[in-house]
Formats: sequence, structure tokens, C-alpha cells
Amino acid sequence: MSATTDPQPEVLGAEDRYAGVRRRYLGGLFISSVGSGMVGLTSSYLIYQQTGRVSYVALIMVMSNLPQLFLAPVATKLAQRWGGPTM
Repeated sequence: MSATTDPQPEVLGAEDRYAGVRRRYLGGLFISSVGSGMVGLTSSYLIYQQTGRVSYVALIMVMSNLPQLFLAPVATKLAQRWGGPTM
């Protein structure tokens, strides 16, 4: 007859302490992304329905993404100026 040992319970380390918080954070990000997509789809549909022109929908989509394109280089320069990481 062989002696069986009871499995030892896992000791939670520091990285596992925040597993629930990470799960909720990722769930919130997913819900936020789905909501943003639904807002974009609905606004595109409403703009097309009211104007009847696809070019207006495209113009609004491009203009809504321009700040991200123009502010990223400025933010990088400011971060490097005040001791941020450089490549």
C-alpha cells in the first residue's frame, strides 16, 4: 500500500493577489470597446441617414481621429524633454 500525500494548497504570491482586479479591469475595457464601437456605428448610420452622403461619414471619422495623430508626436517630445524614455 503506497502512502499518498495530500496536495499542498497553493500559496498566493504577490502577482496573484490582483487577479480579480485585473479580470474586472479587462472586462471593463472590453465593455468600453464594444460600447465605443456601437456609438461609432450608430453615429455613422445616423449621419448617412440624414445626409445621404458617405463622404460626410468618412470626413467625420477622419476628423475624429486626427487629434490622436497630431498629439502623439507632441506628447513624445514633451516626455523626452522631461526625462522620459528615449529610443
